[in-house]
Amino acid sequence: MNLTTRQRRMAAEALRSLGRTTMPVVSIVGTVADAYGGRPDASPVESLADLVDWPTCKNFGLEEGTNGEDYDFFCSRCGFAADVVDPKYCPNCGAEVVDDED
Repeated sequence: MNLTTRQRRMAAEALRSLGRTTMPVVSIVGTVADAYGGRPDASPVESLADLVDWPTCKNFGLEEGTNGEDYDFFCSRCGFAADVVDPKYCPNCGAEVVDDED
């Protein structure tokens, strides 16, 4: 699941709003998943993993786009292409641009 920065902030805000709660951990994670609109088919633990697993991509720059143009940035994750020089994150899907995906 690709989460936006806004969704991650919503999840963090939900966690902080719980403060020093004595709720069971499963309930806490469920509350957080509800706050950011987690996958409806995911368990609370899977929802937590979605938050922790930050997506990455590689820059396949100078790839030819659908209109025949070459672009400085071409996202390996979502296929977004644009003239963006040395981006840290994909402007479309938010994945962090890395040299090597592990």
